[in-house]
Amino acid sequence: MITQNIIFANNRTISPFHLYGEGYIKLGKDPTLAFICLKITKNASTWLPEVFGGRLYNYLHNTYPNSQTFTTNEFDVYKKIVVFLRDPIARWISGVVTCAEQTPLSKLLQNPMVDKNSHLEPQISFCHGLNIKDVTWFNLSNDNFSHSYYNWCSHNLDSYNCVLPSNTMNEKSVDAIDYGKKLTDYVYSSDRALNLLQDLYAEDIELYNSVNFYETR
Repeated sequence: MITQNIIFANNRTISPFHLYGEGYIKLGKDPTLAFICLKITKNASTWLPEVFGGRLYNYLHNTYPNSQTFTTNEFDVYKKIVVFLRDPIARWISGVVTCAEQTPLSKLLQNPMVDKNSHLEPQISFCHGLNIKDVTWFNLSNDNFSHSYYNWCSHNLDSYNCVLPSNTMNEKSVDAIDYGKKLTDYVYSSDRALNLLQDLYAEDIELYNSVNFYETR
């Protein structure tokens, strides 16, 4: 739910999978500003450290996990949050392919596993408490994502990796790719399946449809 631009995850609990607030922080071209790219499972979390750079940081606790070294000026500058979102239904499909490849499709309706696996945890849980107007949002499900991301980086960061993965599905097995295609067809051809997922991820869908995504200026 979004109230006066503040994000509230109504069903958010202490996650058994994640420490909320983690992301990667690095100073921008403007030395008075640092950017924190939020770490959300299934939202570029695998390649984010290499592409964005920076070091792991928890903005809720203002700490560096694992006792990593840091420069003191990173605590003293203004910090701006950057968030990558995905289409909620597509993200669920990707998460199921990752963690439950062998699950029969019909059984997924009986147990969508939203609260059973880190890959399926709603995106809004990671964004709880943020003001949508104070965040730079990127849409991973947009075909122009890479162009928009590079454009933003060139204006805001001194250093970043210009090479995004061309297709993460290339790293998956043939069986996983086939399962993903079958699952996608199953979900979008079944009103019952689609309606169930839309209900389960209603808050994610509201968030996804409410923010203003960064587009190439």
